[in-house]
Amino acid sequence: MRKVLILICLLISATNIVNAANWVEITYKAYIDLNSYKREGRYTSAWFKSLNRGDWELIKGKKVWYNISLFKADCTSKTIQILSTADYDLNGKLIDSIDSDIGSRFFQVAPDTVGEIRYNALCN
Repeated sequence: MRKVLILICLLISATNIVNAANWVEITYKAYIDLNSYKREGRYTSAWFKSLNRGDWELIKGKKVWYNISLFKADCTSKTIQILSTADYDLNGKLIDSIDSDIGSRFFQVAPDTVGEIRYNALCN
């Protein structure tokens, strides 16, 4: 019985590890979570993390340490949208978040921008 309980605990732990984020740097202090990457026809999506380089404004009186945003790209029309975004402080506590309202439309990808880097990470 004890061996069965240990086996069940190990299986549950292994399942949680598989769902962990796999952040890969795509440019200086900007990352994509490869485990969140999804492709559905001409659309792709993934979570991105950006670290504060020291020039971000305070949000709600707190310094933002990093931002995590869910982006969706239309790989045929070279457009991108933000589905969700969240800002975190130095302790990893949520400062502010915004969902789907900001991502109600796609935007054209401007050349030589962070948006283009994210688009290329999603579509290439």
